[in-house]
Amino acid sequence: MSKNRFLSSTVLIVITALAVLWDWAFIIVFLALTIGGLYEFFYMIKKKGIPIYSYVGIFIGILIPVSIYSRFELTRNWELLFIVLAFLLILLLQFARKENANAIVGISTTMFGVFYVSWLLSFLIKIKFLLPGIEGVKLLAFILIVTKAGDIGALLIGSRYGKHPLLPRISPNKSIEGSIGSFLFSILVVGWAKIIVFG
Repeated sequence: MSKNRFLSSTVLIVITALAVLWDWAFIIVFLALTIGGLYEFFYMIKKKGIPIYSYVGIFIGILIPVSIYSRFELTRNWELLFIVLAFLLILLLQFARKENANAIVGISTTMFGVFYVSWLLSFLIKIKFLLPGIEGVKLLAFILIVTKAGDIGALLIGSRYGKHPLLPRISPNKSIEGSIGSFLFSILVVGWAKIIVFG
């Protein structure tokens, strides 16, 4: 492992630990990850020439985790209602545009970005609040540890033994060997993490 990768991994681990333990750090880091993920997603879509509503999508994407974190619920299962209202807002903005080429693709792609990045990622907040107090923190920490172990396993095994591409058209650097390494590392760490986190 290079020095830069070691330093970046150390910083990331420290930030993650702070985010898991302290609520104020948790929501700040979570919003930063959400904004970064949405920006990257919309940037890749823009490069393909698809007219999207990136700023509106990022704004909507921020509202979802903030409302979940603050326990705001307009109605039961309000997230679906919120997504419908967001879709109507983007649709109205599309009507105001002079250029309507690829309108359906742009609207659907914007909404997919909000759903894929913000809404799915916000389930980490729900996991944290699934159990009361420190138990919810432990559950979130357990999931993050096992997930990170899978990433490390994929990197170590894939970079050393990876010879058979997994899905070359989607991600050419992923290998079958790396996927197996990810699975094995996750399984091995589950027992250890359960003892360390839950005692």
